[in-house]
Parts: sequence; C-alpha cells; structure tokens
Amino acid sequence: MYKERRRFRRIGFQSRCWCEGRNVTLYVQIRNASLGGLFIKTHTPFNPGDQVRVRWGFPGTQGDHEAVMEVVWKRDTARAAGEVPGMGLKFISVPEETAGVMREFIGAQPELDD
Repeated sequence: MYKERRRFRRIGFQSRCWCEGRNVTLYVQIRNASLGGLFIKTHTPFNPGDQVRVRWGFPGTQGDHEAVMEVVWKRDTARAAGEVPGMGLKFISVPEETAGVMREFIGAQPELDD
C-alpha cells in the first residue's frame, strides 16, 4: 500500500514557466503546486539534486515570480494512465513577496484528490 509522504496541501495549477539549470533553459508547464514545491511537466527533466531557477506567474496577479528550487525526483516517462513525465521541485529560496502570493493563491484553491 502507498504511504502518503506529502507534507503540504497540493492544488492543480496550470501555468507556463521558465526553468533554468545546468546551462539549459526550458519553457514548460507547471501541473500542480504546494507551499513546499511544484510539479513541472517535461520530457527532459533535470536530475535529482540539481538546483534550478523557476520563473512563473499566477492568474490574476501582476508580474512574474521567481524561486530557486531543487529537483527532488524525476519521471522520464509515464508508467501508468494519467501520469506525465516531469520533475518534482522543492523550494530552497523564495522571496517573501512570492511566498505571500503563493500562500494566498494556494489557500483559495481546492486540494487535489490524487
């Protein structure tokens, strides 16, 4: 049986973002978000342990937000129905303004079921 290890409430969140790391910049899609991190859909994920800089916008807010994140896991290919390739990122350094917008935005959204 699967043991839930998430510490933060996750919401469905679809937004394009810039993800920079290892001298590569990707323009990819955020699929879900929490106060702990993001899941980014991509067929070319970075490796666990890599640090990346991610820049994105929230619907209904002005300007972009940016954070330094660490890749904690990656999925190169979908293994089951509904899965998509991508990577799980955790926040390392987040400006206070971005953290405040995230708290407000995530708190106003319904939690993901899966």
